Amino acid sequence: MKKINFFLILVPVVFIFACHPVIPSGILITGTPELKFAANMDFSDLFENLISGAFNGGGENLTLINCKDVPDIKTFLIHMHAINHKFKFDAGNSGKIIIGGHEYNIIESLSEITLNQNVTLFDSEANEDDQTITLPLSEFNQTVKGFKFNTTNVKTKLYIFSGNNIIEDVDIELKFVPEEGSSTTKNIPATPGDKITLQKSGIDLSNKEFAGTGLPTGGYDIDIANMLNDGHDYHIEIKVILPSGSTFNTGIIGNDVDLSAELVIWMPLSLKSNSYAEISIGDFGGVGSFISSLNDFMNSLTLTLEMNNPIFHGGEFSLFKSPDLGAEKVFSFPMNEKIIFFEINENNMEIMKELEKPDYRLIFNSGATIDIPTKLILNKITLEASINYKMDF
Repeated sequence: MKKINFFLILVPVVFIFACHPVIPSGILITGTPELKFAANMDFSDLFENLISGAFNGGGENLTLINCKDVPDIKTFLIHMHAINHKFKFDAGNSGKIIIGGHEYNIIESLSEITLNQNVTLFDSEANEDDQTITLPLSEFNQTVKGFKFNTTNVKTKLYIFSGNNIIEDVDIELKFVPEEGSSTTKNIPATPGDKITLQKSGIDLSNKEFAGTGLPTGGYDIDIANMLNDGHDYHIEIKVILPSGSTFNTGIIGNDVDLSAELVIWMPLSLKSNSYAEISIGDFGGVGSFISSLNDFMNSLTLTLEMNNPIFHGGEFSLFKSPDLGAEKVFSFPMNEKIIFFEINENNMEIMKELEKPDYRLIFNSGATIDIPTKLILNKITLEASINYKMDF
């Protein structure tokens, strides 16, 4: 854009001076122009990229899915495969059965087998072939420092499925183990002896968007509200027990039994701060690069960004010299309603020229509440600049 503008200036200048015997060695362009133009830039992906980056530590078993049908607050599904396992029932010695390679005591009749001891069908701590399941919350808390989730609308469910109804009789122990502090254990079913309802979530993991305004029906509610805001990563351990006294048909001998479990979290990006809080937005979706590109021919700059949503009202738009902790702040300007307004003086323009990795941040004081919108659009840019540029011929 800059090169095109200068070319348009240069053409008539060369034409004028072509008729004169003295050709100038250069042109000095000065002034304070103001430009207003519709931007229509979609920043919705900015927060999606922040969140997906924060949850990368969950490993291959974790999938982040955008909920496209939620009209107001940006919402994600976090899907984790807690179990995806098969085990075989084989005949053992008299009074014994082999399940998953381990021998257990039974009481056997012509058509039925009754377990005479508890059988561990699955134990995540003992299965070396299964990857550790991690709910990575620490990185998210670093990305949105000082903010906490508004947990009112955060929902979590565990979906359990098998093609064999023997799994209806199991007891499940789900344990959330933080890097430090006490573990939290959830038992399913909550009442011992109740049968498990077998159901898949039905979520299509090949599609990065989820159509729906809530978690799929069914499953078992799991309360993780207290974990979301303590800043720790949680390792998820799961144990499945087929209790003593369980009875099943002898026809199961020689067959595989499948077992799957999905942990799914409904996570709206509704945040609140209890102290100083900031969100690092890097290059602010290209706005930072745009400003930096003007440094070559502008002494100072006044820029107004008009958004479609007053999400940043009451905060400050700041530039730091790097993303590093303790990095020096270059400038900071208040954000009002849907407007981000800032003035960059000549000194700051010079500083910005030297920055290798500038980091823009949104800063808020205690008590701020932010609902990240489903759509965040930059509607209009107003730019006023002090220009002092020389073109040499």
